Amino acid sequence: MYYVYGIIDGGDIDGDVLRGHSGDDVAVFRLGELGFLVSDAAAASVEPSPENVWRHENILHALMARHAVLPARFGLICDRDTLSSVLESNRHRIEEDMRRVAGRVEIAVRIGEKTPPRDMTPKPPAARSVEASGKAYLLTRVAEHRRTLAVAAKTRPAVCHVRRQIDRLALETRWSDAVDAWQPVKGSCLVERHGVAQFVRAAEERASCRQDIVVTCTGPWAPYSFVSALAVMGGTR
Repeated sequence: MYYVYGIIDGGDIDGDVLRGHSGDDVAVFRLGELGFLVSDAAAASVEPSPENVWRHENILHALMARHAVLPARFGLICDRDTLSSVLESNRHRIEEDMRRVAGRVEIAVRIGEKTPPRDMTPKPPAARSVEASGKAYLLTRVAEHRRTLAVAAKTRPAVCHVRRQIDRLALETRWSDAVDAWQPVKGSCLVERHGVAQFVRAAEERASCRQDIVVTCTGPWAPYSFVSALAVMGGTR
């Protein structure tokens, strides 16, 4: 059984000495011109501990400098027959994904308010009856909620404007809208590997003229959000 980190182009990682979760060397399971990046699986599952998750990420990051990488989700364990079957049944999607991400990486973007909303869970007053205290508590929460929504209503147009500007900076974007109005808007941007610093600087500058909006970027990451083929293989992240 193999623990699977992803697929790389070329299938050659000579010179990259990488240790997998089992402590064994990371190797390439070649299938034609493509290669699955794997290490021997010592168990049926890998604990999603911070150390293991970062090991998964760091292995992909080490190879992104020289390869196009299609990242697998954390925790994917397969046998040889399953890997062969996945490749044969998804070859077109894999090749399409490989062309999309070649020479590119993912940057995570967060657009939100500079000052977070006030505490939404105030404590009820102690020196009152249970009924009065409960009513005061609920009224306080409603008032806080309304104030937070009012602030969000003022900043949301600016957030959307910045988001549209970042759309024009990136090659592709994937956005996940906030469930609640006061939460930040989060997105993933596909950018050229050698243009990361320029993209981050330009993205953060889009909000620099405002006092209420801030853009933060993290990465580069393997392009999880722009790979469709390996989604069928499961795993977590």
